[in-house]
Amino acid sequence: MNIKSRKKVTGPKYVKDQKERAEKSLRRLCKLSIPSDGEKFFIMDDETYCPVDPSHVPDNEYYNIVDDSEIDIEARTKRKLKFYNKYLVWQAISQDGQVSEPYITFVTISKEIYLEECIKRRLVPFINK
Repeated sequence: MNIKSRKKVTGPKYVKDQKERAEKSLRRLCKLSIPSDGEKFFIMDDETYCPVDPSHVPDNEYYNIVDDSEIDIEARTKRKLKFYNKYLVWQAISQDGQVSEPYITFVTISKEIYLEECIKRRLVPFINK
């Protein structure tokens, strides 16, 4: 029958008029942001959480079987803590590939931490440089 399986990729799920608003906003952002006289440039910043234990990284695991009765529960399951330790990593990057000093911590980021550690200590000096 020549049937093949493929894994679906993840993409945004738009609700109501969200897709049209996103396209409109992107057009406006590009018009306002594209450097015409060399005075404007893009800087992106983002934070992410990285598990301390690599076994908690989201992935797919597979196993092969001939008969279900031969496999024990440990071979069929992937054990993972619900609340595992993770690092918070923040960094900024400019359109020419320059990167800021990273901010790495175990603490969940709050507005006070973000303002002090990310914006004042790292992003502003990065922009000025």
